[in-house]
Amino acid sequence: MMKISCSPISCAKMFHNGTDQDAYFKMIAEAGAEGSDLMAPEGYPWFWHDFESEKKTIRRRLRDHGLALSGYATNNNFAQNDPAAVQASVDKVLAAIRTAAELEAPCVRIFGGFHCGCGGNEGMERAKGLEFVLRGLEKVVPEAEKQGVVLALENHGRLPGLSYEIETLCRYFDSPSFRVLFDCANFMAFNMDEVENPLTAYARLKPWVVHCHVKSWQPEPLGSPRRVEGCVAGTGAIVPLQQFFYALAENGYEGFCSLEYEGGKYVPEAEGVPKSLRNLREMKRAAETVAAFRR
Repeated sequence: MMKISCSPISCAKMFHNGTDQDAYFKMIAEAGAEGSDLMAPEGYPWFWHDFESEKKTIRRRLRDHGLALSGYATNNNFAQNDPAAVQASVDKVLAAIRTAAELEAPCVRIFGGFHCGCGGNEGMERAKGLEFVLRGLEKVVPEAEKQGVVLALENHGRLPGLSYEIETLCRYFDSPSFRVLFDCANFMAFNMDEVENPLTAYARLKPWVVHCHVKSWQPEPLGSPRRVEGCVAGTGAIVPLQQFFYALAENGYEGFCSLEYEGGKYVPEAEGVPKSLRNLREMKRAAETVAAFRR
């Protein structure tokens, strides 16, 4: 059955304000998390004080808190006009592959790229951007295959953002080392030019999904620069999280669902993250119960 974990992104403000890894691990474990993602120092230096020394003990420290390593994450962007910037993103992913192999992480979260409409380079429209993403992936998938590491592409930054685009990349590479990190809420995010029903998207992508991000949105007032804002998972009535958990259970998904809390605007992370994890645990229990009825 699926397992509940947490991404340190959920507590980014807390880390910036002095929270350390062990305090974070303790908090999420007490709230019922079964694992935690880890963040690559190349993109998330705030998660580490001394990467080289801490990575030697982090698996043991996770176990001390009753947590598994649920995934490893980097934050590349292949859709850039400057060839040197593209190569820097390739190098970032290659470094993440090596670390993930060393830590025996089940997958490495990667991005494709950022559309010009949501923070990407000027002129990086969909067609051009997806071409850049494809060429960038071609430079890293062979190394993942060589190292026995699974790259999990997240629907993020619009490149790719729609399930049809992600499915096409999965079929193009046709590799056990190239899979999908399915972010249920990102299909409905404020920076999507076309929102997509995440349940429909999951029906298309479920053969390749190895990891999930889960969070909730609530509507923002008319005229706000963001259509939606993060809230405690399981509230907000926009993202169909319980229905998504039912779909995962029906499909026999046994991977992690990692909380990616983005509700700190209204509920501080120290309060919102534990509440969200408890809600996700209850959703998981409901999914397990209904799955048992169907057997």
